[in-house]
Amino acid sequence: MSNKVNTYLGLRILIFARLILRRKLSLLKLWNFLVCYSSYFLKSNNSGQSPIVINFELWNECNESCLFCRDENDQIFNANPLEPTAVIPKGKLDYDTYIKVIDTFADRLILSIPYINGEPLLSKDIYNAIQAASDRGIGTLIASNGILLNENNSRKLLDADLDCLKVHISGFTNKIHTIEHRKGDVERIKRNLIRFMNLRAELKSSTIVMLDFIRYGHNKSEIELARQFARQHGILFNIRPGNPKGLETTEPLQSTSPLPVQKACDWLWT
Repeated sequence: MSNKVNTYLGLRILIFARLILRRKLSLLKLWNFLVCYSSYFLKSNNSGQSPIVINFELWNECNESCLFCRDENDQIFNANPLEPTAVIPKGKLDYDTYIKVIDTFADRLILSIPYINGEPLLSKDIYNAIQAASDRGIGTLIASNGILLNENNSRKLLDADLDCLKVHISGFTNKIHTIEHRKGDVERIKRNLIRFMNLRAELKSSTIVMLDFIRYGHNKSEIELARQFARQHGILFNIRPGNPKGLETTEPLQSTSPLPVQKACDWLWT
């Protein structure tokens, strides 16, 4: 496999377009965006006055127990190569802290992403967090495993004006999906997505919905089934390479070529 990174370019363009239509993208935010990326390309010691995007971990608990992320006791792997045997402690972000941060950067912040490692729908604060960002003209995106995307939760996400929902699967049948996602239920996820899209139409929402297929050698035969499902229900479809941790005996390494160490990480500037 190569070092090519999935940049979700098409999704980024769609999110920008939705933010413009929802009047969440001001001239000041665009100016800050240009300053941040100009600073990145010029490798400047300074950047814009505000980040473009902020990721928040409201709670790093999860209900799917993915092989690459957690062990059988639900301890979170630490990806730091200097601490290969360490685990990441469980914890929650205080909601008042979240509000203070988005209030600080509201004028220039383009996107609030209230998840990092956990399942965002497990947090009782997720709907208020999305609503608070929407009220301040800040875009929102979450990635979910889709298990808790029932009718009530779907309505709350749509009512809060969520801008983008990304749901991952690694198979179209439970036999394949649960190889990677030990506690997953792809049949339930599919039902939840169909209901979400029906509610989206009923509420005349324009929330962007993407089905993110995590590709491995063992699930390639189900990619087209997932693609057809997404097309049938008006869902965007994406394929990205999966992390082989936990599947080292059956899956190839993500990359066997030198890492692109000469390319700077844009997160330092954006």
